Amino acid sequence: MAALHSGGAAAGALLLLVGIGALLHEPVLIPPIAASAAIVYGVPALPLAQPRSVVGGHLLCAGVGYAALAGLGGAPWVAALGAGVAVGLMTLARTPHSPAAATTVVVVMQAPDPEAFVPLLAGAALLLVLAGTAASRARPGAVRYPVYWWRDPARPAGHPDAGRPCAGGRRVRWRLPGRGPGRRVRAGG
Repeated sequence: MAALHSGGAAAGALLLLVGIGALLHEPVLIPPIAASAAIVYGVPALPLAQPRSVVGGHLLCAGVGYAALAGLGGAPWVAALGAGVAVGLMTLARTPHSPAAATTVVVVMQAPDPEAFVPLLAGAALLLVLAGTAASRARPGAVRYPVYWWRDPARPAGHPDAGRPCAGGRRVRWRLPGRGPGRRVRAGG
């Protein structure tokens, strides 16, 4: 039932983006946003799914894409280099969101007009976050989304990693099928 709820919420949000795109005659649903939906609705407690990472990661990576496009052109090697730089910058900015690296590739390879693309990208990412928030509250017993909006509450302001996304510093028990009780690892490193 949880999978049906998550899948339905993701499909609803993505269909809404398709409708908005049709009204605006602009593509709003791009592959990186669909991948973001899979993370937000499928694993909402992960640091990658938190609003700071979803919205901030896509905007940061779009900026990297436009900078790479302006400086080096629209070649595939520029897209690859830009995506690598974007991953590094997301790590430094503490906004890890792997689908956002593909936003860099889209910008370099498609060269969309930034005046139209960036607001639509920001709106699409924000819509995923808001719909994820609503979906988590609509289903009793669902994991609350978001776990945090900007700063992980498990890392107080004085902590050396304050603001660095993590899964609350909690221990997570992993159990691999057919492998016994598993081992304990610290989530979020």
